[in-house]
Amino acid sequence: MHEELTFIGVIGLGLVLSGVLLVVGLTNKSWQSDRTRTGILYGLVIGSLIAAYTVWDGYSVKVLALSPILIEYVAHPFRVAVLTPNTVRQWPEVRSIWKGYWPKILAISTLGPLGFILVLYAMQTAPIHFVAPARELSIVFGVLLGGRLLSEAHYKTRLAGAFLMLVGIGIIAW
Repeated sequence: MHEELTFIGVIGLGLVLSGVLLVVGLTNKSWQSDRTRTGILYGLVIGSLIAAYTVWDGYSVKVLALSPILIEYVAHPFRVAVLTPNTVRQWPEVRSIWKGYWPKILAISTLGPLGFILVLYAMQTAPIHFVAPARELSIVFGVLLGGRLLSEAHYKTRLAGAFLMLVGIGIIAW
């Protein structure tokens, strides 16, 4: 899409990558376990898929000039078709969850798509390599919550990684 990555942008991306490596624990011995290596492999696959759909999203709104609202809501019939059989099979449980959590379900089902639509609007005007790292700020929040609420190991190292990611995202945006 003819976007240019600047030297400062490369530094920012390097900081984000360094932060990710700290978060996943490549600085301690835990990465030597099969379980951790499997988790890292899954993370790399998921990261690659996120990169692919992020570029596709950017291409859709920049080059194809599709409306962000159209992109989000054309996907709904597909989601309904895929999820309906499982919902029908587990209807009593679905109904029970709805009764107990309907305000939260409505909030998430509104805010989730709205967040995605806003990201797509940002991609229409900003370079994709600026928007994409900021889109993954959830990792930083996951580190903070995981360390505090779940008492995960190596919290300080992961927190340092999250900080590097934030600094990298800030540099990219700058």
